[in-house]
Amino acid sequence: MAEEVACLECGKPVFASLASRREGLCLRCSAKRNPFYVLYSSLMERVCHSPSGLDTLSDAEKLYYALTLFQNEVNNGGFHQVFFNSSGS
Repeated sequence: MAEEVACLECGKPVFASLASRREGLCLRCSAKRNPFYVLYSSLMERVCHSPSGLDTLSDAEKLYYALTLFQNEVNNGGFHQVFFNSSGS
């Protein structure tokens, strides 16, 4: 069985081999230090928790938000899924 160590930030068990690649952190704590993750999370908060939604973002922030959503969807199921899946049948 693979050795586990505690995440240096939150204490959650993580495989030692993965922790060594992330400076001793679990995936979640490592992501929290990524400036792109921090930016996207702040944009999500503003869009989802504001009555004005997307209107709270500048044009540059809207572009970054849209491209990141697109990238996430492509990574989740491929280019075809982004444009051809529908929620209704």
